[in-house]
Amino acid sequence: MKLMPIQTKKAYMEIIDQFKILIKEGVFKPGEKLPSERELVEQLNVSRPTLREALSALEIIGLVESKPGEGRFVMDISKFTISDQLIKRFLDDSEPFELLEARITIETGTASIAAKKAENDEIIALEQEIKKMEEFLQRGGASIEERLEVDAKFHFIIAEMSRNKFLIKVMEQISYLLKDEFWSNQRRHLNLNKKAQERYLLEHRNIFRAIKDGDPEKAGKYMQEHLFTVWRDLLTR
Repeated sequence: MKLMPIQTKKAYMEIIDQFKILIKEGVFKPGEKLPSERELVEQLNVSRPTLREALSALEIIGLVESKPGEGRFVMDISKFTISDQLIKRFLDDSEPFELLEARITIETGTASIAAKKAENDEIIALEQEIKKMEEFLQRGGASIEERLEVDAKFHFIIAEMSRNKFLIKVMEQISYLLKDEFWSNQRRHLNLNKKAQERYLLEHRNIFRAIKDGDPEKAGKYMQEHLFTVWRDLLTR
């Protein structure tokens, strides 16, 4: 084992970088079980939460597989479906989770503006997306693509409510980036979890009600809470 102690601020990214190299070089072989969390914490000289954050990210991009009751195992990258270029993008200076940071910053403010400017027909349109979410959850059977489309539309309607052309253009770009294979895979995983769906529905309802009530403070607060929930879910799944 040739893992090196971690000493930088972006510790979890350093851990991912080391694992990627060791897996590609064959030090960690396909199907091999990783050392226990205790062993890894000692070797890497990091906290357990930092290690878990890195391992969760490795699972998200498909380099590591978690088997309940058995541990974590190295995936066979010869069958890896996500390109090396995508992995590199995850590991370079521009972290994918920066997109979530941007969403939190932008959409929190956008929701607050929407609460001030929303008109009745827009509120009705937003409520329609909430009803679709409720229907999907109650009857089941909706495809993941349908659920993701409704979620995206909900957020985009809020951007349109702002009447700010720049914010609308930014949201268009964010929507485009979220269609990337990396983010699509993550969002599909979250939408397979019924408890997560229920939680997101509740959070979307809170955002909707705050906008309908014309309460910018609550609208921004609930949007921020929702996006932070998504972030946590992605890192702890």
